[in-house]
Amino acid sequence: MTLYELTDELMTILSMAEDDEDDEALRGSWEAVSGEFDDKVEAYCKVIKQMDADITAIKEEEKRLASRRKRIEDLIEWMKHSIMNAMIATGKRRAGGNLF
Repeated sequence: MTLYELTDELMTILSMAEDDEDDEALRGSWEAVSGEFDDKVEAYCKVIKQMDADITAIKEEEKRLASRRKRIEDLIEWMKHSIMNAMIATGKRRAGGNLF
């Protein structure tokens, strides 16, 4: 059963208890459904804990990749300035091969 279905069933049992139904039968039903409910909630909590760990790992990977991207961007800028400075120093207006 889903958590939604278990919740609905527990609410039905509570409603029946308010209507003074057979207490012994309701108690047995309550205990059975309540146990399933507790198991389902525990399973949800395990999944949530794993997802939280995944989120932490993803955030760390995002930081690592952002740092790597920044290093590459900085290297590109340094290389562009090096080319410009070399061209200025040599008085060249054009340089390169067939591709650039």
